[in-house]
Amino acid sequence: MDPADARELLASIDADRLLLICGAGLSMAPPSSTPSARDLAQSCAQKFTSATLQQVPLGADTDLESLADFFLSNPTRRAAFVNKYVDWAQFNGLPNSGHKAVADLLCCRAVEAVVTTNFDPLLESAAEALGERDLRPAVDGNGAACHHQHATLLKVHGCMRRDRDRILWSRLQIEEEGPLYDAQLRQNILSSKTWIEASLRGHDLVFIGFWTDWSYLNDILERIMQESAPGSVFLVDTAEPGELERKAPRLWALANHVGLRRVPQSGADFLDELRVLYSRVFCRNLLRESIPTYRTMGGATDPPDIDFPADLASDDYYALRRDLCGTPSDQAVRKKRPEQTTAVAGAAHLLLRDRAAELAGPIYRMPDGSLVRVVNGAGQVLSLVRSRFSTSQPQAGVPEVVICCCEADGGVPEDVARGGRPATIVRAGSEASWVTLTEARERKLI
Repeated sequence: MDPADARELLASIDADRLLLICGAGLSMAPPSSTPSARDLAQSCAQKFTSATLQQVPLGADTDLESLADFFLSNPTRRAAFVNKYVDWAQFNGLPNSGHKAVADLLCCRAVEAVVTTNFDPLLESAAEALGERDLRPAVDGNGAACHHQHATLLKVHGCMRRDRDRILWSRLQIEEEGPLYDAQLRQNILSSKTWIEASLRGHDLVFIGFWTDWSYLNDILERIMQESAPGSVFLVDTAEPGELERKAPRLWALANHVGLRRVPQSGADFLDELRVLYSRVFCRNLLRESIPTYRTMGGATDPPDIDFPADLASDDYYALRRDLCGTPSDQAVRKKRPEQTTAVAGAAHLLLRDRAAELAGPIYRMPDGSLVRVVNGAGQVLSLVRSRFSTSQPQAGVPEVVICCCEADGGVPEDVARGGRPATIVRAGSEASWVTLTEARERKLI
């Protein structure tokens, strides 16, 4: 990512201004590999012809909207289209790194909202894998206005999990005089427009795999850009400028008018980089804010380096943030910024670095080769933290010692709190010893 773009995106996150607009390009990246509109049209047309020995209208086999008009105009064809011809399994595969990044940024509110024209459930699946147990995507403006623990996710063209019969395929579905008019779908779009117009104003916009000639969306963007020009507009797409202009000339002109920054990169790769960038700054700021606590614990006047590697994988960074925030694997990380409750865990990281420990993924490798993990107990006693965290190991390997920034158990048997063996550095491959930070310092582990 260009350093100037990185700085601007981080500033936008810090100012609570960043909003993502995602399209089909996000879900087409592997391993999700959802079909393009053209591929879906060809597949559905072939199935129809094979089953009925009839041909679709000329050109409709490569134009999904024209094909949808043909299928939706007849009740029998409509039912076959929704229930037989569309291969829904192709839209329900594995989330890619872009989905994981968006889900993470949604859960911790690093982005203010995500608007997507995709009806697939891949963002929801990615959030579930991160521990989000109650992601609530909206399909209209009323739902988008509801407050949840996560930032707003608006699936403006519908959601296949909620209602496959009410997905927007064609403009005729929302035109009152059109033969395919769907009153509920039109109402969903109208309320979504109202919410989008109000919510996008004053925000920085990032288009991910989204470039459309849907007139109602372009009208909204035109008004927003004319009345309240966003601070920045990023377009993440590998297509050439000429192709982007041809597909949506008005949107291209509008975006360039306000200073479009085109990023010729896969949306999944860009989002994964953004997630790493955000996570690295989060972890670095947490250690910086932990320096006073580190010094009161006997740390050096000049603390060790607080930086984190730029090449650490996004999943490893998420494991680090999870442990630093005291979030077990069955919950999503919610903290957008470091808080006072993370200072002791940050100080433990600094004390480990004093001992020349080096990060190996989301855990530390000591000079003797042993592996140490730091977990924020978040006010819990050791045995409870161990029961909540021990089932989820960081990606880099099984630590030999887990230093828990928490209170001692006070009367709980040692075999419950520590797995039945003394709290010492042990050889690789054995079960981890869980110790409090105080015990780790008393035993010279850090």
